[in-house]
Amino acid sequence: MSAKKKVQKQMEFYLSASNLRQDKFLQQQMDEEGFISMEVFLTFNRMKSLGVTKRLLLEAVQKSPLLVLNDTQTHVRPKDLPDDANDDSIDRTMYIENFPSGSDHDSLRRLFTPFGKVNLVSMPRFPGSQKFKGFAFVEFASAETVAVVVAAVKAKDMEQTPALVGIKGMPKVKWVQLRDSLKERIHHTTPQNTSGTLKQAVETAASSTTDFFTRGLLIRLSNVPADTMRKDLKAALEQAAPVAFLDDSKLKFGGSVAFARFLSTSHTQRVVQYFQTTPLRLKDMEIAIDVVDGDDEVSYWTTLVNQASATASAAPKLATDNTKPTRPVVAYARDATHSSATTTHIHFGDDAAADDANNDPPRAAKRTKLH
Repeated sequence: MSAKKKVQKQMEFYLSASNLRQDKFLQQQMDEEGFISMEVFLTFNRMKSLGVTKRLLLEAVQKSPLLVLNDTQTHVRPKDLPDDANDDSIDRTMYIENFPSGSDHDSLRRLFTPFGKVNLVSMPRFPGSQKFKGFAFVEFASAETVAVVVAAVKAKDMEQTPALVGIKGMPKVKWVQLRDSLKERIHHTTPQNTSGTLKQAVETAASSTTDFFTRGLLIRLSNVPADTMRKDLKAALEQAAPVAFLDDSKLKFGGSVAFARFLSTSHTQRVVQYFQTTPLRLKDMEIAIDVVDGDDEVSYWTTLVNQASATASAAPKLATDNTKPTRPVVAYARDATHSSATTTHIHFGDDAAADDANNDPPRAAKRTKLH
């Protein structure tokens, strides 16, 4: 492959919907029309390693049918900007771990390409230390490929796929559910068992002037029988899409309203459309379902954060009232969470900011396992 072709492919990757959707650095470089200065890409280590010059970069971009230059040929943008409203990337992504030490973006891409087209490989790192978290996400072009690969890594007979021996994985949808379940468990522990990092996150969210939540993920369920079991409500909703978090606190006090958060806006819309066709009924009651938006959405999350903040601020007093403090549930700071009561070891946070915006491969950690 010629140098110009390599640069073209790299630029198409940088400005692909898969990469832009999770690359905060490039998002910040975009103007109102989605253009990014060509000079930005010349600073990337990957481009430097390819010996890219301004002339070579310009010629490579001009050759691409997926990229568009501005009138002065100083800025570039994708021909089609990402559409967040129809983002189904989570359904096309799988979580992997326990891959060989020394693996990088390119080697993991080569490993999984035989199963289907790979759009993106993300290897998250901790924001401060830049230390690799020990797991990765592989986004495929189709959700069907995820099911095939998950089946392959779970297969006992590895004769057909010896390269996958030892690797563990699951759909990202399932990983997010597991992560959120652990976070919820931490949230409901006593205040003195809350890590400083968790309290700092609450304080930051409460004082933030921008959104501290993702809009469009919350659904309100009205007319829910107060004696409805949590598992029954969750199972009913998951006929349409996986539930990330279910807030049934009002039902416990005789109310009739519950809230469900989903993994993506496409899942939220899928749930609404599904139950418009087939109304949800529990205990002979028809449940009203609507998306929470606008001021109601802001109010819900603000109240939730304020409650958590109040709980966290009460920690010092409660700690002095107990002569024999319980063993902390959260033992690690930053994004890592560990509990002796769980059988899964997960480092929270799959944010693109934790990965390298330049797509320069980080040094992989040694094999990490689900304990």
